Amino acid sequence: MSTFLHFLSVQSLVQRWAPLVFLAPGEKFYPSDVSEFLDHVIAIPEKDTSSTVYENGEFTAEAREDASDDLPKGRLSESWYLTTRQEVDTLLRNSSSFIYGRNPQEYSVPVYALIEVCQPEIEGNFTLRRIDSPRIHFHVTYWMFYPFSQGKSLCTFDMGRFGAWPIPKLNNQCLGNIKEYGNHVGDWEHVSLYFEVSVFDTE
Repeated sequence: MSTFLHFLSVQSLVQRWAPLVFLAPGEKFYPSDVSEFLDHVIAIPEKDTSSTVYENGEFTAEAREDASDDLPKGRLSESWYLTTRQEVDTLLRNSSSFIYGRNPQEYSVPVYALIEVCQPEIEGNFTLRRIDSPRIHFHVTYWMFYPFSQGKSLCTFDMGRFGAWPIPKLNNQCLGNIKEYGNHVGDWEHVSLYFEVSVFDTE
């Protein structure tokens, strides 16, 4: 069986079984293309007084650009992270900002498929026989990227040195303070499927 036919069989299955994703009613934050997201972020190192890109303990705009021109590779990059070029609060105030992603009903939004070919384990007693229709085993993960993930709003009560504790609402009213937890920039969601099929029978 040629590698090309294997590829066609796998490609056909990956496309045919791609998940249909439903977003929650009223969803404001949509998925987007990773390349578009990368146009709006920059890599910077964790704050370290020994780092030359910090001036008087602050990471200046000029230093941000200089740092991105000479990014470290491999393990040297472990202390670096991506941050938005503009403040997140500023981006959230602009409904057309990249942070809200792209509505799939209005734009073409990519889904990234990562395919891993599996080698089936052979256990117990078995006999050798001719295989006229070789089977392929592979695992495919469909990845969707979201520029922003909105956390949850909780009704909390300040317990002093014990911090804020969640409390239930009464008649849909919060008698404490509303706090948001879990907001973050950049979020991956995925769905995984495992296939074990004949190369000639991909139905």
